[in-house]
Amino acid sequence: MTRGEDLVGRLGRTAIEGWRIPPLLAAALFLFPLVGGVAVAGTRVSRSLFHFITDEDSLLEWAQVVGYMTAAVIGFVISSRLWRSGDRWPAVAWLAFGIGCVFVTGEEVSWGQRIFHYSTPEPLKEINRQGEATIHNIRTVLNGFNTILLVGGLYGAVAGFVLPRIRATGRSLERAWLFVPPLFLSSAFAVVFVYKFSRFVVFRSSRYTIVRMGEWAELCFALALAAFAILVYRRLHAEKELPQS
Repeated sequence: MTRGEDLVGRLGRTAIEGWRIPPLLAAALFLFPLVGGVAVAGTRVSRSLFHFITDEDSLLEWAQVVGYMTAAVIGFVISSRLWRSGDRWPAVAWLAFGIGCVFVTGEEVSWGQRIFHYSTPEPLKEINRQGEATIHNIRTVLNGFNTILLVGGLYGAVAGFVLPRIRATGRSLERAWLFVPPLFLSSAFAVVFVYKFSRFVVFRSSRYTIVRMGEWAELCFALALAAFAILVYRRLHAEKELPQS
């Protein structure tokens, strides 16, 4: 059996046994970040289309907002459900997840600045690279933010592959799925990791096309978080519906 066939088999088994979704949907979720990235890069042949897709306050950025807000809302619901069931630490972790997603959403839309047209406070304008009411465009904060995306992308990309190996050692990890994204979401996280790693190491200058392609990587991250939150919620709901022995 080739590695490609083995990966397809593992994707199918993970989808059915762990998360109860059709294998074809799992395959689509795995391929979407890769195919979509090629498609977005391909629109560079049309400058106007590339601008429409990747510019500030345009298609990819607003899709990110939807992804992060979806992840936030569902994260809070998961946290509440876990807290009520007595799973205190997982509840706190998912609460932090939801708060983090709300914060990123606010930063993405400049806390409504371009919607409500309020001015940037002078102290912030002086240190913000884009002169906006955000903190992630302050250079030191931006480096930290990109590092978080780098580490988060790496974790999401490899955790689904590592978990079965840990289980094979005989360790009990019954609730690990609360914190380990499924294998079929690994490609979305991998896109984020590869992009951020390349920006740190290879493409260090701020070339327009390279910078704007970051919007696709960040959308993959937002959608992967939203999809993971939805899947965890479904799995918790399924557990609740199981008959008690």
